[in-house]
Amino acid sequence: LPVNTASFGAVRDAVHAVLAAELAERHGFANVYDGVADAPPVYASADAFERDVVLLLLMGKGQSAAPAWVTPVVVHVGEKVGAMFEYVERAQRRGWGVVIANPNLNARLVTLDDNDDDNDDDDESGPA
Repeated sequence: LPVNTASFGAVRDAVHAVLAAELAERHGFANVYDGVADAPPVYASADAFERDVVLLLLMGKGQSAAPAWVTPVVVHVGEKVGAMFEYVERAQRRGWGVVIANPNLNARLVTLDDNDDDNDDDDESGPA
């Protein structure tokens, strides 16, 4: 089924929703930032923060979203090649925790207090 550029946004969003649901239902993942406004999704296995070994998976650049490596590959080839499920399953069989993040979505919420010149906080160790 050919997908043109104009309709791909809707297809992409639907694919991301289906993959995220499968990640939660089949593999027990949850969005760490569920309910946090404007936070990018970061998915973690239920035991990710209790394990000694954690596999961090990052998708490709562009408009892909977890758990797709590259969304057009999922659309045109299938989830076996385009999604991260095989790696998730391997890690879970080994007893590893898994975290899936999207480096393409990396916003920082800034409040007025963060930009206040009268702020006496001299800690410059955080992000610029």
